[in-house]
Amino acid sequence: MKRFICFLIAMACCGLVVAAQKPRPRRAAKPAVANAQKPKFKAIFEPVNYDQDVELLSVYCADEKNCWAAGGTNEARGPVIIHTTDAGDHWTLEAGDPESDAYAFERLRFVDEHLGFALQRTGSNCNIYRTTDGEHWLPVGKTGRDSVDPYYFTSATSGVIAESDKIKLTQDDGQTWQTVATCAAKAHVNGLARNVGCQFKAMSFPTSSTGYVVAMSGEDHDNLFLAKTTDAGATWNILTLDVHNDGEGPKDIHFVDENTGFMRVGYGDTGKLYKTADGGNTWTAIAVSAGDFLRFSEDKRAGWAFHYSHLGFSADGGEHWSSRQLNFPASPENSSLPRGNFGMVVGDHGMIYRYRIVPVAYASKGMMSAPALTTTAGK
Repeated sequence: MKRFICFLIAMACCGLVVAAQKPRPRRAAKPAVANAQKPKFKAIFEPVNYDQDVELLSVYCADEKNCWAAGGTNEARGPVIIHTTDAGDHWTLEAGDPESDAYAFERLRFVDEHLGFALQRTGSNCNIYRTTDGEHWLPVGKTGRDSVDPYYFTSATSGVIAESDKIKLTQDDGQTWQTVATCAAKAHVNGLARNVGCQFKAMSFPTSSTGYVVAMSGEDHDNLFLAKTTDAGATWNILTLDVHNDGEGPKDIHFVDENTGFMRVGYGDTGKLYKTADGGNTWTAIAVSAGDFLRFSEDKRAGWAFHYSHLGFSADGGEHWSSRQLNFPASPENSSLPRGNFGMVVGDHGMIYRYRIVPVAYASKGMMSAPALTTTAGK
């Protein structure tokens, strides 16, 4: 009996060992973690061209709907200013005539969505055209030279222009101009203290009262200067900049507010980009040149510049820059970037390309992939 009981115990133990060795049924595999969510939007350039063979030299967009472009059949004839109220789907001729023998319109400058200005050479000076409703353009004054110098109007009647080594102020629509500053400053040339003259190159007004004009000495290209006003151009203070010049001098300047600005020194593709955060007192090199004509969005986050087919861009307020090659049918002449999700690029033969952030499934004829300057789609 005892042997039988021991036998049963032994058999039970063997059963337990076998059961322990029997492979456990595999649990159902958990589904793999889904890949990162696919993007819902993409950035594109798409053609919204003007239907006339004109060279568009300037463009300004007040928002995602209202844009103006200016130019002519060429720089010496056929002036046009065109306007869209539907983001470029339709363009209306507001001023000029493509068959005219007058010079092209250039250098659009807007104070707000209704008040804007444009220049037109005449052979001896430049006519100043103005709109106060965004639709009708009339000549209101003249500049003193037949050149498209840097200029800006702070109101409907008051403006400044930088002509060679002079900054001039008008308070009567450009009927008369008064010299308010001459470009001269103290500098060291070959280790010696000198009083040197200089030539103004580019202008930026981040507000109606605060403005900057950058300049270069004709005697020593290593010396760069910055004129600053805080009273809408009535008075100017000229600073000598501790910035290395690459020979071409300061070619572009853009301030996003009263203190923060960017300056390009040198060529559009090989020069350097400098930044100031203290109103122009000190400058730091931050990148290779992004291109010509720096533009920043209203929220100061998105920025871009073009140089032929090269697009330089920033999505973080200019701290970091990258680039893309884009195959526009003509070289970009000018651009506008009112929002990080909307902009315009213009060029020869009526070329106008619209930048937008659109749903991934969106498609249109002739569109090109572009870098996203924001993740927010347009309206």
